Amino acid sequence: MGGNEQPPVVPGQQLPIKTGNPWPALKTAAAEGKFKFEQEVAYNLANAASLIIGQIRTLQNQTTMVTTTVPFADMPSGIALTKKLSGKGDELKELLGKHIGILQDMIDTFIAAGKKFDAKERENEAMFDAIKPSKIGTALPGAPMPIATEKPPYSKDPKVHFQPPSENLKNSKGFEPSTIMVESAGSQSWEALYTLGESIKNYTTVQRAANWSGRWKWMAEMVQQVFSDFLNRIDSVTADQWEGPSKEMMVAAIKAYAASVPALQQSMNLIGDNLMLTSGWLDSTQLFMPTTPHNPGQQTYSMSGSGYGGYYYSGFSYTVPDQLQQHREWMAKTYAAGLPQSASQVPLLAHPDASFKDIPADPFNPTGQDPTKQTYPGGPGSGPTLSATNPGPSAADTRKAQERAEAQRKAQEKFEREQREAVRRQQEAAEKYQREQQEAGRQQQQESAAYQRQQQEAARKQQEEAAQRQQQQAVEQAAQQTQQAAQQAAQEAMSAGQQAAQEAMAAAQQAAQQAMAGVPGLAGLAPGAASALEAAKNAALSAGKPGGLGGAGAGAGAGAAPVAKELSQTAKLFPRAAAATAASAAGRMPGLASPMAGMPGSPGAAGAAGRGAGDSNQNHKRAAFLDSTEHMEEALGDAPQVVRPVVER
Repeated sequence: MGGNEQPPVVPGQQLPIKTGNPWPALKTAAAEGKFKFEQEVAYNLANAASLIIGQIRTLQNQTTMVTTTVPFADMPSGIALTKKLSGKGDELKELLGKHIGILQDMIDTFIAAGKKFDAKERENEAMFDAIKPSKIGTALPGAPMPIATEKPPYSKDPKVHFQPPSENLKNSKGFEPSTIMVESAGSQSWEALYTLGESIKNYTTVQRAANWSGRWKWMAEMVQQVFSDFLNRIDSVTADQWEGPSKEMMVAAIKAYAASVPALQQSMNLIGDNLMLTSGWLDSTQLFMPTTPHNPGQQTYSMSGSGYGGYYYSGFSYTVPDQLQQHREWMAKTYAAGLPQSASQVPLLAHPDASFKDIPADPFNPTGQDPTKQTYPGGPGSGPTLSATNPGPSAADTRKAQERAEAQRKAQEKFEREQREAVRRQQEAAEKYQREQQEAGRQQQQESAAYQRQQQEAARKQQEEAAQRQQQQAVEQAAQQTQQAAQQAAQEAMSAGQQAAQEAMAAAQQAAQQAMAGVPGLAGLAPGAASALEAAKNAALSAGKPGGLGGAGAGAGAGAAPVAKELSQTAKLFPRAAAATAASAAGRMPGLASPMAGMPGSPGAAGAAGRGAGDSNQNHKRAAFLDSTEHMEEALGDAPQVVRPVVER
C-alpha cells in the first residue's frame, strides 16, 4: 500500500466525520463559485474582520509584557511555576496568530462569495478589492496597558496569611494538569528560608505578579472590545443570505468561531486571577522569612561593666531563642500553602480550533475519504494480468473476477451510502447547533429582559426616593424661609419702634429747650431738662429691646441728679420761689425721689393718705385755695428790669 493510499473499507464499517477548522475548505469552495453571499452582508463582515487583524497584531506584541525568565522564588517549585505562568504569554501569542489565519480565510470566503452574488456589479467588485487587512499592528481602543497594578491586601482571617482565590477561579474547571510539587517546609534550613525570602524581595516578584494580573485582564478587555463589532454582525447572519450547497454548514461555521472569542476572554481573565493569588502568597512569604543570613538562635550574650553612680555589675547573660521551627511553620502557611493552588489552577486558554469540534473540516467530504484512491478487498490489481501469452482468464478466473467486480460495486455503493449518511449527520449536527444557538439566544434575551426590568425597578425606586428627599427638602426650606421672614418682620418692627421713639423724644427735647429758653429765669433749667429728656429717650429705646423694660426706671432715676443740680442753682436766683419751684419740679420729673404724699412733714393735704382702699379719684376735688392768685407777687418776687441793649457806635 502506497503512502497516499487509504485503508480499505471494511463492509459494514461506518466512516467517522473528520471535524476541524472548515475555513480553508470553505474558502476554496467559494473561490470555485460554489457559494454566493449577499454583497452588503459579505462586505460588512469582511471589512470588520479586516480591522480586527491589525488590532490583534498589536495584542500579539503586548504578550511580551507577561513573559520572563526571572523566577518568582529561588526554589525548584518557584522556578517551575514561573515557567508555567510565563509560558501562557507565549501560548496566547500563538493563539492570536491562529485567529488571524482563520479571520483571513473568512475574509477571502466572504469576498469571493460576495463577488459571485452579482458578477455584473463591477463597482461592488472594486469595493471588495479595497479590503486589505493590515500587515502591522494598529491602534487599540480604550486605555493603554497598565504599567503597575496594586498588590492584593492581606487576609483579614488571622488563620490565613493571604487572600484566597477568586470565586471565578475556584468555580472554573478547565485547568492544565500540574506535576509541580512544593518543597517540604519542615526540612528547610535557616539559610534556605532566608534565601527564599530574599529572592522574592530582590526579584520584586510580588509587584511583578500583580502587574501581570492587571495586564492579562487588560488584554482580555481588549479582546472583547476588538471583536465586539464583528461578533454583533455575525449574530444576524442567517442561511437565507447564502446560496449554494451546505449553506447551513457555512452559518454553523461562522457561529462556531464567534463562540470561541468569549471563551478566550474568560480564560484570560482567569489567568489574571491566578496571578493576583500568586502575588498575595508571595508577599506573605517574604514577610515571614528570616531577615538574617545566619540563625542567631542559641547564642548567649554576657554583659558586665559600670553603671550609674559607679555601680559595677557582672554575670548578666542572655540566650537568643531559636526561631527556626517558627519560620518553618510560617513557610508551611504561606509559600507551601499558596504555590500548589497557583500551580493546579492555571487555566487552559481557549483555542479557536476547539470551537469546530462538531463541524466537518470539509463540508463537501465529511469523512475525508478520496473515492478515486480508495481500495477494496478483492478490487482491481488482485487478479492475473492479461498478455499475449495469456489470452484470457479461465471460467473460474472469470467467475472470480465477476465476484471481485460485484464486491467492488457493493463497496462503492456502500461508500456512497456512507457519504450520504455522513452528509445527513452533518446537516443534523448543523441544525442541532443552530437550534442550540437559537435557544441560547432566547435565554439570553429573557435574561436581558429580566435584567432590564430589575434595572427599571431600581431606577423607579431611586426616583421615588429622590422625589421624597426633594419634597422633604422643600418643606424644610419653606419652614426655614417662614422663620427667617418672621425674624425679619420682628426686627423691622423693633427698628421702626426705636426710630419712632427717637424721633418723638428728639422733638420733645427740642420743644422743651425752646420753651425754657423763651421764659426768663428758666433758661438755666434747659441743660437739666435736656438730660432728663435724654434719659427718658434711652429708657423708651430700651423698652423696645428684649429685656429693656426693666431698665426704664433706672435710666430715668439716673437723669434726676443733673436736674436737682440745676434747681439748686435756680434757687440762688429766686430765693422766694425756690421752695415752690423745687416741689413742682420734683413732682413732674420722673425718677426723682420724694417723700410719700400724706406722710408727716410732706407737702400737700395731710388727709389724702387716709382714704379708704375703695375710694376712687373721681370723688376728689381740687382745693379752692390752689386756684387763688393771692400772694403771687410775693412768690415771684420783684420782676427784673429789662432794658433793650444799646450798641454804642
